[in-house]
Amino acid sequence: MSFSTAAFVGAGQTFEINGDYSLTRLTDITYSGSKVDTADTTDTSVGQAGYKTFIAGLQDAGDVTIKGVWYPGDLSQEFVKTTLGATATFVHTLPNSLGTLSFSGLCISYDHSAPMEKAGEYTLKVKISGSITYAHS
Repeated sequence: MSFSTAAFVGAGQTFEINGDYSLTRLTDITYSGSKVDTADTTDTSVGQAGYKTFIAGLQDAGDVTIKGVWYPGDLSQEFVKTTLGATATFVHTLPNSLGTLSFSGLCISYDHSAPMEKAGEYTLKVKISGSITYAHS
């Protein structure tokens, strides 16, 4: 099945936790740290002498950092505090009907700031557990 791809800006995206709350006032969602472990398979094979060899090992989907404008008392932002240290289900809906990314993850930090010369900001960091499922609209 084919579907169209498109460049986009993030306006209109949503980030939902456990189907209970959609985080509000989003400013940035960044996925990072994905990698594949490697297993050393170096031996004395002819033609490979003096070189290390590797095979792919387990994959790590990395983490996602969600930032937004901090509104003390906002129910969705307050809900995040109850998920710290717990595994939850997340759904990131892309704008312009470009699809969704769904995954299970562990909420590992929730911080906020109140700077003098710009809006306060919250930052939620989630360690992704398992794979990310992409579904196009």
